Amino acid sequence: MFKPILFFSAVLLLQACTAEQIKRSDEVIYRAVDSISRTDKVTGTRELNLKTEKQEKNKADEAISYLAHQAKQQNTKIFQPSDALYQRVFRIYSRILAVSHYREAQNLKLLILGVPDFNAIALGGGNVVVYEGLARLLSDDELAYVIGHEIAHNAAGHISESEAYRYAKDISSKHSEGFNIAFTNINEQEADLIGILYSALAGFDPYASATIWEKMEKLSPSEYSYFLTHPANPERASSNRETARKVISYYSEGKQNRKFAEVLNCNVLFCSSQASLAPGEGGGLAALAFTLANAYKKNKQTEAEFEKQKARIALVPPKVTWQGSGWITRKGSIKRHGFETGVNFGFNNGQGKFFYNHNGEVVEGLLSYKSTNEYGYWWNWSDKFGTGLVVFKDYTDGSIRGTAYLADGTNPGKALGAWNGQ
Repeated sequence: MFKPILFFSAVLLLQACTAEQIKRSDEVIYRAVDSISRTDKVTGTRELNLKTEKQEKNKADEAISYLAHQAKQQNTKIFQPSDALYQRVFRIYSRILAVSHYREAQNLKLLILGVPDFNAIALGGGNVVVYEGLARLLSDDELAYVIGHEIAHNAAGHISESEAYRYAKDISSKHSEGFNIAFTNINEQEADLIGILYSALAGFDPYASATIWEKMEKLSPSEYSYFLTHPANPERASSNRETARKVISYYSEGKQNRKFAEVLNCNVLFCSSQASLAPGEGGGLAALAFTLANAYKKNKQTEAEFEKQKARIALVPPKVTWQGSGWITRKGSIKRHGFETGVNFGFNNGQGKFFYNHNGEVVEGLLSYKSTNEYGYWWNWSDKFGTGLVVFKDYTDGSIRGTAYLADGTNPGKALGAWNGQ
């Protein structure tokens, strides 16, 4: 997406200039970089971003007004300061704000809508929307984490940063919707880290950031058959529990951490690095270097997340509608084409079928019973790529497990790997 050659080209250009030309060139570089990046409130370094904080705040104010207008049009309740639910959410919101990077911000807006959904929205500039369904389901500690998470999105500039990265990908290389979703997922992970720190500094139990997703997994088990904008509930609970363990020393039940400003500047999760060079004195090159380095880092994180999710999606067995009666069916995984992938297979009167994922498509194969010996039940298999044997055994937990072999002139053939089904 961004290439280090840009930075080194700028360095070589400045080396060929006089002192005055260097000064002016550095100022030009700074202005150019400043137009496409912004200093992160959290880390103090530069991130790709095409909007100023004022522009982001204005857009957030417009969004708040639009949502409020839409709620009135649809007769959706807008909670007022006199409502008990508003008072509860505002109390938590205020405590989180007081220890956040928005503690000195003015005219922030909190909108609470009578919508039953489990959701909250960061709109930029410190403005937050909370849905009634989420607020009523969560404890104060859990709600504090969610509000901290949304304010963290604001502090890290994620809303407009995402727009800038999508634009950069559009003009620089071919990309997929899955990549964009993976980028969002990385920002969600980052907002969790910051939000958990906020909640601990405000006197809310940071471990609530894990219990909330354990609770949600029971209500709605995670689905892995598509790219996820947010970490899956079990993965998120585990990661947040580890973050809570790291920041627990900053937490005192019900009390604001007296050294919160110092902790915000440098803590176990991150330390702010403020640029000390002014434009014309190396500040331009420094700004360019930080912007490129952070863009490269974010791109690498997104690529890793994209590949992780793609591999996980491949392990999800294809959906199959079995026609007729008498099918004994199992869902699991097989080793095929050098990769482990999801499989859905079934047997019916000595015949069978199997379906697995390969290169973004579902491949169908056939099974036919061959024989039985001390190793288990042997079946012939075939798909459009090859043929072979598979040997299965039944287990007391209801699973069917075995090994697949590819026909290569030997007996039983080249071992491909495990073929398992639950």
